[in-house]
Amino acid sequence: MKSKMRPHIQPRNFACLILFICTAGYSYAQEQYRNVEFKAFNLRPGNFSDILFYDANGQKTNLEFKKKSRTDLQQSLVNIENGLLGFYIPIRNAEGETQTHPVARVWMNPEWKSPLLIFLDTSIGKLRKYSVIAIEDSVQNFEIGTIKIVNLTGTEIVGSIDGNIIKLANATASESYILPNNERIEVAIATQTVSRNHLLYKNTLGLNRNTRSLLIFRPPKRSGSVKIQGQLLIEYDPDSEE
Repeated sequence: MKSKMRPHIQPRNFACLILFICTAGYSYAQEQYRNVEFKAFNLRPGNFSDILFYDANGQKTNLEFKKKSRTDLQQSLVNIENGLLGFYIPIRNAEGETQTHPVARVWMNPEWKSPLLIFLDTSIGKLRKYSVIAIEDSVQNFEIGTIKIVNLTGTEIVGSIDGNIIKLANATASESYILPNNERIEVAIATQTVSRNHLLYKNTLGLNRNTRSLLIFRPPKRSGSVKIQGQLLIEYDPDSEE
């Protein structure tokens, strides 16, 4: 009885086959992701010391926040289907090995040119987690000489910015408003109930027209308080003399 002959693959051909499979697999993996660029800003207080993300090369990278300005430009990859960018912290397990633990994720709008990610520490005790929202931060959308409002109060707000009526859902940003010539702008923010509006914030801000200013509203410090906190993130025009 004749034995069946097995096909013989030359070593060179075998190497080419492996290379083809690896290249095809890499190309397929690359097609599942898109590159994203972003900057970030953290709302203090909170623990923001060791938040990690995976950069465009798949390397764990520490997100280094600055106290009064945006981070440097960062790059990463997100899945094309869900568009989610994840953030992690290092955790040491019982065996002494360091692993990454997810603490936040945010959807990256593919139409935005320059997203800004705003981090709020929402940890409960030793359980660390963060609320993160992304807003379009390009100078085409948010020009020098304007102000924009971000609502992180946890509820819808209404009010006025230099006489312009606004209504803003939670975790969203307003359009940009041009700063007046006197560089002073009145801001009043309230929340609506069935019976009336409750004033949460009222202030007159002095802002330089060579800047773009982001006014971020966050929840009250104390439970039951009706006074929300406002934090300004100011960026100067790099071409100005300021």
